[in-house]
Amino acid sequence: MEGAHASVQSADDGSIPGATEEEKQQTYQYWQSYNLDAYYEQVKDLTFACTFIPISADDVRALLKFLVNPASVTNEQKTLVDVLSAKIDNAIGEYNYKAFVKLGSRSPKDAVDKLPKIVPILREQLKNFPTSNSGEFLAVR
Repeated sequence: MEGAHASVQSADDGSIPGATEEEKQQTYQYWQSYNLDAYYEQVKDLTFACTFIPISADDVRALLKFLVNPASVTNEQKTLVDVLSAKIDNAIGEYNYKAFVKLGSRSPKDAVDKLPKIVPILREQLKNFPTSNSGEFLAVR
């Protein structure tokens, strides 16, 4: 990709734009360059301390399923959620339990302008979202 880009838009169907797989990969790499972990080392002396916890696709699926319907998770998914919860709790403990937890990528609220078809999907998913939790997990509402 040549030149600077002020804005990157996705296709209407939510896919990564590009005529070829190479263009799509370049766009994806460009988007990844804005994740906090990509530039944290350069700004760490100018910002708050951060701890990064890798999260796999299986972790995400298990956590989402747990948040929507805890009774529906498998034992394997429950283990993934428990391990992730312990990792997050340990990281927060490093900061005397005074921490802000977020994804390293853009905020979920930013997805709406990039993926217009996500709005009805989010509305439908939020209908099943628990209105309260036991305090074991942090959720953005």
